[in-house]
Amino acid sequence: MDHGLCHERLISLARFFIDQSQISGDSVAITGADAHHLRDVLRLKPGDVITVLDGANREYCVRLDAVDSGHAEGSILSNCLRQTEPRALLTLAQCLPKGDKMELVLQKGTEIGYTAFIPVVSERSIVKLDADRAAKKGERWRKIVQSAAEQSGRARLPEVHSLHSWQQLCDRFTDFDLVLLPWEGEEAAGLKETLKAKNIGAGV
Repeated sequence: MDHGLCHERLISLARFFIDQSQISGDSVAITGADAHHLRDVLRLKPGDVITVLDGANREYCVRLDAVDSGHAEGSILSNCLRQTEPRALLTLAQCLPKGDKMELVLQKGTEIGYTAFIPVVSERSIVKLDADRAAKKGERWRKIVQSAAEQSGRARLPEVHSLHSWQQLCDRFTDFDLVLLPWEGEEAAGLKETLKAKNIGAGV
């Protein structure tokens, strides 16, 4: 099995994030919605080659050996360490916007390299979610992030945190080297001089 650098062509293959527990030796198991997607949507079959990512920057070139609606298995042909992630860890704290704009924020944020997202309900937020709706939204948001990460060639899957109140968000500020709160009236501190930390929280 080749452990060298991956060929760039792998980026064009179907990409799937899986848990490291689904990798055993030179074999990979793909289950649930991913198995359904590769068989019924992409119409892949035994012999086809896909890209699998373990969420820890390692990428695997996998040949499918068996494909069913809820389960697929494949053999690892090669693997490599992808060094495509940003050096700075950037978390976006986003107050809930109206409509489906949050989904667009998550999609584009994933594509440009955010490490994590914290959805926030503030005092002036129009959108309010109870516990049940917040859980369902969180599940959908994670699927959107995963899809965007797979399509944009990310080597790590950004984390979508649970819904936070403004106070809960403030309590987490100590988790970061730097916290940015954009303000249109700021005249002294520019982004170029400010963005030198490696673990950054940004609130919007």
